[in-house]
Amino acid sequence: MAIKAILDTLEGVDEANQAFYAEDGGKFVLDVDKYSAAQVSAAVDKETSGLKANLDDLKADLTANPAIMRLTRGTDASGGGAATPNGRAGTSAKSWAEAKTAKEKAEFLKQKKAS
Repeated sequence: MAIKAILDTLEGVDEANQAFYAEDGGKFVLDVDKYSAAQVSAAVDKETSGLKANLDDLKADLTANPAIMRLTRGTDASGGGAATPNGRAGTSAKSWAEAKTAKEKAEFLKQKKAS
């Protein structure tokens, strides 16, 4: 959960984190002095571990799907030539050939599908 500096209410805030807020003018303001570096570090560690778990899941999906692996490695189905959106080397749009990263290739496919 993201830590907010100013809240209208403490509803939905973990009990452990409610202690870090002070009421001021009808709002609840995060008291930075109470919220020590240790708590900030723990919150960052929690978020980081969640992101690492998501990354591990994506890597597993990538490994389990040979078509995606071919796209990210830059080879076609036969193992030679550049991968293309239609699986045939050398027959794709110039923008596909220019896409260097898997992210760029995924975006290209997304745009291609939308049109």
